[in-house]
Amino acid sequence: MQYAAVTRVRESTTAKKHRQELASYNAPAMFVSSPAMRAAMIVALMSAPAAHSDTAAQATLEVVWETDVPDTPAPWLAQCAGSVMVAAPSGKLRALEPQRGAQLWERTLAGPIAGAVVPVGDVLAVPLGDGALVILDGRTGDIIGEHHTPPSPRLIATSRGLLAAGADSSIAMIPVRGGDLTWSSTGPASLTAAGPCGGVILAGFSNGSLGAIALEDGRLLWTRPLGAAMTTTPTCNHDRAWIGADDNKLHALNLKRNGFGKRWAFLTGGDLAGAQVLFGGRLIFFSYDTYVYSVDEDNGHLDWKARLGRRPGNATVVLDDLLVVAPLNSERLDLFRLPGGHQEAPFTLDTGRERFVTRPVLVTDHIVIAAALYGQDTSRIIGLRPAAQPPAGPPQPTAPRP
Repeated sequence: MQYAAVTRVRESTTAKKHRQELASYNAPAMFVSSPAMRAAMIVALMSAPAAHSDTAAQATLEVVWETDVPDTPAPWLAQCAGSVMVAAPSGKLRALEPQRGAQLWERTLAGPIAGAVVPVGDVLAVPLGDGALVILDGRTGDIIGEHHTPPSPRLIATSRGLLAAGADSSIAMIPVRGGDLTWSSTGPASLTAAGPCGGVILAGFSNGSLGAIALEDGRLLWTRPLGAAMTTTPTCNHDRAWIGADDNKLHALNLKRNGFGKRWAFLTGGDLAGAQVLFGGRLIFFSYDTYVYSVDEDNGHLDWKARLGRRPGNATVVLDDLLVVAPLNSERLDLFRLPGGHQEAPFTLDTGRERFVTRPVLVTDHIVIAAALYGQDTSRIIGLRPAAQPPAGPPQPTAPRP
């Protein structure tokens, strides 16, 4: 099996001449319009040494436990109240203990589960097929509330409750501890992506604009044109934000009281997916061009990239300094050490028999993910943790000097 190599980009003498021109638009070479700049970037990429992969090394992750899910080949997983939540379309919901996979509680809801379950603190929001949204206590499985939402709502956890956005541009804040709607509002267009950011909800809309929504009452504080629809959950750090959009770019923004300013943009070969990871001054993100990228958070300069071979899923996890990536319907988990991008030995399933069917979920110090056999209607939940590494051997003697 051929594994993806990590490419580290170093600046050659020729490429350095063009650095100032590229600084505001740090695109890969294939997207640079100037022939001279393109040639310089290709020379830099080709001359850069590839970081080695530990493809023959001892396994980085090991299986600690596994349990069968007999009623679906594609469950939904979430972390809530320190446990693993396993939801099946049939309406069955289970909580598992992350260290051993033991079942803590089980509940069958009144109707089929219609989408991904969303944790909000210690409670779990479960959308049902009839438009109901059931709120459960993640520790006990007890139902503590129920609301009705627009069909197929986009659900986003916030500090004030659960934001529910419909396809008709309606937006509502749902309390998770009982009571009526906190507020309801209407956006300038349907919501494409959103997330808490600097005390507000940073929201992208289908008309290509970006806006800020007040958490307490749903007021649209400002809206400004971005030129593309936001497609990823924003990553925020004080007054800075990084978002992916359907123009194939990662946008770095300065957030202001009445809008935002653009800092830099990085162009990839496809729409961006999932959520970005901010680690050690670098921003790691994923594109449908099948690459994972790491760039400097301040100026967007490319540090390293690696090809996954398949499109990335909508989520990834970081355990200590280990980045775990599960490409869509892949038979392996790609593993990278941060911040440098050193590739570890991947965790693989039986080739041609089984593939991962959920995103990875981090619960305490365990990684949990579901896998299913091709053509089967069942699946299994796998609990993983970092493998114990053998102690270092004695130092090797050096050859005597002549």
